[in-house]
Amino acid sequence: MTDREELESRAVEEICACRLYDLQDSLQETTDAELQAVIDHTIKCEICGN
Repeated sequence: MTDREELESRAVEEICACRLYDLQDSLQETTDAELQAVIDHTIKCEICGN
């Protein structure tokens, strides 16, 4: 698995359920840094705050 594929896979696993479909729809446009922030839980969900 490439680093990008691994980032995408881990981000999908770590993202809040409220944002899962949004992330899946925009994976191609999401930067590596944004994916890493999702994995690290530094981006809070605007919907539920988690």
